[in-house]
Amino acid sequence: MVMFILVSVIIICAIVVIIKGTAANISKDAPIHAKVAVIKRTGVFKRATFELDSGERLSFQVADAQASMWAEGDTGMLSYHKDFFKSFTRDGRG
Repeated sequence: MVMFILVSVIIICAIVVIIKGTAANISKDAPIHAKVAVIKRTGVFKRATFELDSGERLSFQVADAQASMWAEGDTGMLSYHKDFFKSFTRDGRG
């Protein structure tokens, strides 16, 4: 019985994460110009903090492979929905 409850809770949590992620990916939020302010390692993932042109800072958990392509100070277009990071495309470098 305990095992059934444990498995049920894990399945429900997984479904909630999938639904939230899917909703974030299909939203139509417009990208906004931002600068990479801080990148910190947190286990398997990295935490990236972006500074918007307004001075507001937003922090997201991102995959190591994504964050390894950026450096602090890079500028570009940030796409996100609520607390979910979608993408960061660096400005072209001359």
